[in-house]
Amino acid sequence: MDNFNNTISYNLKFSLVVATKNRVVELEQFLESLVKQLYRNFEIIIVDQNEDGRLLDVVAKYGKQLNILHLRSETGISKARNVGLQKMSGDIVAFPDDDCLYPNDLLKQLNKLFSEHSNYSGISGSLTEDINLPIKESTAVINKKNIWETVKSATVFLRKDVITKTGLFDENLGVGSGTGLGAGEETDYLLRVINNGFSIVHITAIKIIHPPIITNYNQWAKVFSYTKGSSYVFRKHKFPIYIFLYQIIRPLIGIFLFGLLLQKSRVKYYYYSLKGKLSGYFTQLIHE
Repeated sequence: MDNFNNTISYNLKFSLVVATKNRVVELEQFLESLVKQLYRNFEIIIVDQNEDGRLLDVVAKYGKQLNILHLRSETGISKARNVGLQKMSGDIVAFPDDDCLYPNDLLKQLNKLFSEHSNYSGISGSLTEDINLPIKESTAVINKKNIWETVKSATVFLRKDVITKTGLFDENLGVGSGTGLGAGEETDYLLRVINNGFSIVHITAIKIIHPPIITNYNQWAKVFSYTKGSSYVFRKHKFPIYIFLYQIIRPLIGIFLFGLLLQKSRVKYYYYSLKGKLSGYFTQLIHE
């Protein structure tokens, strides 16, 4: 880590762009976690993809305590984030999920890290189901090799100049895109950030609370959509074929092992994972 810089004010503004659909209770819980933040210089940009007014009461309630901008967008997480990005006013931008929670000291920690380390163009943290669970603390610069294990969109925080140079999310990617590519939008974006010469640091001690993304082995449609999107990003960014082949080894092993154990649900899980990876990689590239 670099030396302390006396010219920094320690008063960075955060813009939290929250794309949301079909969740009210979870969003309210997230906003409640923001009310408890020890660091207060932030805005929340709620990008509402619901066709009705189900969020109006929640926004009215928390608008008395928080700086909230309530926007509307078409369905699609990347479309919603792009709407929010064009209205943000902060120094640091984040993309919290509508079902995550911020620990009370999260923004305080990040303000200190960004203020003391001007060479950090962005920071990613860790997802955890329980803030009290122990985690192996480490810090690493994100690169094309480790990005698949280190980047989850809800844990990413980027400086404004990174957004300005990188631009908007690829709206063909992510949940609700309509293309069947249900994931990979954050990985695609961070790969573009890296290609632009910015340094993003993964710090495992920065924790965001989030429920499991895949809760059981019967969520085959979700597995297929997610792996298809991620594999498409492999192809889009021209990763070597041997890396892709390595990626399909695990589901092949899973199919074989759980087939021997006669665990049909797990066999189907790995089958749809494999099918998604193959489908995504061989999907014709969509021009942005």
